[in-house]
Amino acid sequence: MKKQHTNHQSANVETCKITVSIVMPVYNAANTVAFAIHSIIVQQFVNWELIVLDDGSTDNTSQIVSSFKDSRIRLINCNHDFISTLNRGFLEAKGEYIARMDAMTSWRLSALRFRLKS
Repeated sequence: MKKQHTNHQSANVETCKITVSIVMPVYNAANTVAFAIHSIIVQQFVNWELIVLDDGSTDNTSQIVSSFKDSRIRLINCNHDFISTLNRGFLEAKGEYIARMDAMTSWRLSALRFRLKS
């Protein structure tokens, strides 16, 4: 039986196979990125990784992302080039499936589970 994880707890990545890689490019998203990340952390489906790609932000976006202590979240700092940044996220993905999310978006509690059943 899989353990449900709450805010700032991480799945045991050694025993959980990553099913979904969520690629989130961000740029100057300090006002919205924490809410977006929190909507991923509280998902009912826990076999995910979140790859946050900071596309050269000049605000404190990277510091906010780094404040989440969850081993499923990776922050990658990139140069300000959206297409290259997005491609880097796809290359870094370890999951069987890839989902893309924006920093201004939030997902409902069952969003990943619903997408995997479709």
